[in-house]
Amino acid sequence: MPRAVGSFRAVGFDVIPYPVDYDTGPDMSIGDDFAGDLRVLGWATHEWIGLVDYRLRGRIAELFPGPAPISAVSAR
Repeated sequence: MPRAVGSFRAVGFDVIPYPVDYDTGPDMSIGDDFAGDLRVLGWATHEWIGLVDYRLRGRIAELFPGPAPISAVSAR
């Protein structure tokens, strides 16, 4: 989600991130099975490589775009 937030900010949209995905819950726990752990590691690696790539190409302004400061959100 940080990559999406950074991408939206880069084109002028200040979004409030809200995670929705079907890949959440108890099946995402680490340590239960090796194949599942590798899948989760693959997803995480994909996202970190994407963040670094977007930053190096100038598509996002910061490496790990976080949520907007509370003062900016409350001013809306």
